[in-house]
Amino acid sequence: MQRSPNNQHGSGTNTGVTQRKTKRRDDSEFQDTFQDFKDEIRRTLHATKNEIGQEIKNYNQLLLQDIKENLDKLTTTTEELRRDVAGITREFSVIKEEFTSLRASVEFASNQYDDINKKLSLFSNDIKKIEALEIELQDIKNQHQALEAIINTNDQRDRLLNLEFVGIPESKDENLNDLTVKIAQAANVTINISDIVQVNRISPRVKIQGRPRTVVVKFQSRLIKENILSGARKNRISTKSIHLPGNPVPIFVNEHLTPYNKILLKKLKDYAKNKEIQYVWTKNGRLYMRKNNLSPAVQIQKEQDFIKRNFN
Repeated sequence: MQRSPNNQHGSGTNTGVTQRKTKRRDDSEFQDTFQDFKDEIRRTLHATKNEIGQEIKNYNQLLLQDIKENLDKLTTTTEELRRDVAGITREFSVIKEEFTSLRASVEFASNQYDDINKKLSLFSNDIKKIEALEIELQDIKNQHQALEAIINTNDQRDRLLNLEFVGIPESKDENLNDLTVKIAQAANVTINISDIVQVNRISPRVKIQGRPRTVVVKFQSRLIKENILSGARKNRISTKSIHLPGNPVPIFVNEHLTPYNKILLKKLKDYAKNKEIQYVWTKNGRLYMRKNNLSPAVQIQKEQDFIKRNFN
């Protein structure tokens, strides 16, 4: 800086004092004006994020320090500050747009929520109807099972005098009445043809190649039927026992069970094998099982009767 001519001659003492006072007053007015400016900035930036506010605060502190150190940089610093404020304003505009978009999204979600509530209400009504139908369906199933049980019982009762002979080879000129008498003799039971009401072969639902059809015999009395069944269980009967030619083939004598009871008996035998149950048998068309010699006999009428039991 160039010195004032008055300073050079040493006669400008009052003028220098006046200039210093004026400078101090200007500085004071400037600081007051700048303080108002900062307050305005703070009010403007109050709605922005805390991080931006802290950044402005730090920046203002640096700005004050720079002002104190070098007043010549005030104009440049002020311009930079204005650019920062402009940037913040733009960021605020972006935030405002994002907030508007978020608000629209919230309104859309609210509408979707209302629609979902309406649909849930409809679904709730449908579920109640379905539950009512399920109850009705279960009642129908129970009635159907009860009806099937009655039909099966009646069907088995009609077979009470019947026996099945499984494994007898077929021939064109066979005499089933004569074969029945011979099987009875092999079981140590003496009968006449007159004791036989009816005898015939029945075709299985699924025919197996090479396996003869089962012979079903109906007797005049249950006593004859039970005696033959008991004797057949004690004596191993084969084709040799009834004087049929060829290699001996086992002949099995069983009660004539209904299809339902046959399926149930097979499931029961498989279950007994897995659970190491010693006894499974039929008597008068009824199915029984017993864990061992010390266990009581249990009648089986449906699959649940043995599945739900604990034989471990």
